[in-house]
Amino acid sequence: MMGTRTGRSVTVMSGFLLVLMAMACGRSSNTQEPQGIVSLAPNTTDILVGLGLEEQIVGVTRFDMDLAKRRSLPVVGGILNPSVEKIVSLSPRWVIGHWDGKAPHWRAQIEQAGIRVHLCRIVEIKELKTCIQELSQMLDVSPKGAQLLDEIKEVFAPVPDLTSAPTLLMVINHDPLMVATRDSFPARVAHLAGWRTLPEGPGPGYPKLSLEAVAKLRPTLALDLVMGTAQNQSAWREKVRLAHPEIRFAKVDHDHLLQPGPELVKGLRELQRLRVEGRVAP
Repeated sequence: MMGTRTGRSVTVMSGFLLVLMAMACGRSSNTQEPQGIVSLAPNTTDILVGLGLEEQIVGVTRFDMDLAKRRSLPVVGGILNPSVEKIVSLSPRWVIGHWDGKAPHWRAQIEQAGIRVHLCRIVEIKELKTCIQELSQMLDVSPKGAQLLDEIKEVFAPVPDLTSAPTLLMVINHDPLMVATRDSFPARVAHLAGWRTLPEGPGPGYPKLSLEAVAKLRPTLALDLVMGTAQNQSAWREKVRLAHPEIRFAKVDHDHLLQPGPELVKGLRELQRLRVEGRVAP
């Protein structure tokens, strides 16, 4: 019983300290309204940049190191485990991030410090549109939101008839072999580009497959979206070739298909070129 009381006391005290930190940050800046945005996911960073708000970003996670280095921005940790103390010390007005359906443990602590939090859930393409609309309205840049949506309108188009389309294995992990298909947002981009993703039929959007399954599916192309060394990728390709000798391979920037943001339109165009021009390696 004593341990429970102690744990609750520590939690209350932690929240109180965070509020004091936020107040202190406010006093050090002449009590002005907190400014700036901390972005907790690369896709939300891309959206904010697309909305013309790059200069308002005051902190990012370690998955946005290009931007962090280019602008000398502080890094606040990871997507799932950001440092609450670091975020509060930056005194941002907003914390913008991504969520998968569960409220992150740190959200209440940040809001207790007087910082607004908005998390976008993007599992389907249509939710990307919703996220852009919400952020543009909240951040008072609605015209830029409409402009950004117009720039990437291709990713919201209806899927064409895929009856005679070539088949695609969208590989997101080598061992175990995992692919994106069915209703996943990378697969929908591939469908828009004129590819049928495998496997089809009912099932999860990101299934694991055996090499025997690949041999039965006989895809036209394996699209490698896994980061890694050329040696590892070559070894994996040889294994797949043993199962399906006629398969062909290609590689595109994984950020253009695995991050649900404005970069998806680049992935769409890359997949369209692969299909139309047939630029795939044997």
